[in-house]
Amino acid sequence: MGVGLTGLIEPLNSGAFPVFEDINGLGGFRAEANAAARDAIPANSRKIGMQVVLQDTGIVYQLVGGITNADWRVGGGASQAFKGTFYINPAFTGIQTGSQSNPFTTIAAAFAFAVSLGLTGAVINLPPRTTITENVTFPSGGRWELRGLSDSPYGTSSSINGTVDVSDTSGAGFRTLTNLFVFGAVSGNNSAATPLDSTFQSTNCLFFSTVVLTTSSTAKWIAIFRGQAQKSVNSWGGACSALTSVSGEISAINWAFLADIGYSFNSYFDSCDFGGGANVTTTITTTTSVQGNYFGCCDWHTVPVFTVVGGGTVTILADSTAMSRLIRRGTVPTGNISFSSLNSHVVSANAALTDNIGPSNIANGVLNTPLLVAEAVITLLTPGTAGAALVNIIYTDYAGIVQTRAITAALNIAGVAGDSVSGVLPFSQNGATIVGYSVTGIVTPGALVYRLDFSVRVAS
Repeated sequence: MGVGLTGLIEPLNSGAFPVFEDINGLGGFRAEANAAARDAIPANSRKIGMQVVLQDTGIVYQLVGGITNADWRVGGGASQAFKGTFYINPAFTGIQTGSQSNPFTTIAAAFAFAVSLGLTGAVINLPPRTTITENVTFPSGGRWELRGLSDSPYGTSSSINGTVDVSDTSGAGFRTLTNLFVFGAVSGNNSAATPLDSTFQSTNCLFFSTVVLTTSSTAKWIAIFRGQAQKSVNSWGGACSALTSVSGEISAINWAFLADIGYSFNSYFDSCDFGGGANVTTTITTTTSVQGNYFGCCDWHTVPVFTVVGGGTVTILADSTAMSRLIRRGTVPTGNISFSSLNSHVVSANAALTDNIGPSNIANGVLNTPLLVAEAVITLLTPGTAGAALVNIIYTDYAGIVQTRAITAALNIAGVAGDSVSGVLPFSQNGATIVGYSVTGIVTPGALVYRLDFSVRVAS
């Protein structure tokens, strides 16, 4: 039963003293110190629709659909024009809801708030030409992005003056940095209990310190570095100025690696620059065969150094542009590593060969161009007894006839160690069968040991 009044309640002393305190009312709008104080509001003081602002964060919550603590919603659940999109402005003063007009002042507040809403991903927008001085830690798992905004097509990117931790304990996480300058170290550890790969993606960013992604599980990292086509941030579209090390694979386009890089799985580099005035060592750590390393339209400004550790075998594939630049710079390989032009198919027999080789198909099937060039070198390591070895190319010509043609001159297998013959043969094929090769002419091998190096490439 309420108490009826027929007039207004007014304070004495010209309004110097209030006549009502918000926390003593039923429902309405009130201010509480923090979330714990909000959750401690008695049930008999609550009403659906009431609002509470937290004094420590400035965030407004509203009771929606009930009066329990599970029913608190930020701004009634409608403060975000688009769920999972939040804004940051460290200079903002006022009630923080994460909207563009009422942004959070820290990235940490935006992440924490998104997680409190039960979101497993969000886009956090940073204002243009603004430096956020903060060490950033991404929530584990989910899909999260920090995005620098621009107020012009060529506006200066937003900056993070601090470290960025993209660690993922649950696996299969996707963490993205877009249009940012990052001055602190970027690090992350994939510690998922199950083999779920985590992804780190950077677009149009500049990293002024190290980018190091490790794993303490059976999973790996997939690191994606993408520069914008218009390259609006710098001449490459994106760059790592210090060590880049990934326990996993790298995929990079329009990117500059200005210091050493390392990875452990098949990786892809397209239109990338390496060095920028300093020698860059590319270290591939593997215990098995890694053959999908591709370099297309890439350039090295100093002597490129490729090093394989862990006992694995690595093949570097490069298109004609990248391969010519590698040769011009004077590549230094260390470990079990080989280089192959992308438009060629190579057979290199490192083991001891002791007899004829019957018709053998080249790996990867039929070459998709008619005019090809076969090249071969055969080297005598230990003399045999009798015979003259030939290296042959096998293909189907335009008359539909399978041809077996010698590439090299004959090598006397009874000669002396170090004897060698080589040859180059252009040929034209119709693609009806797989191109192959063979070694013939050995009559009595005896103690014969020889080495064969053979390739087929597209005619230039």
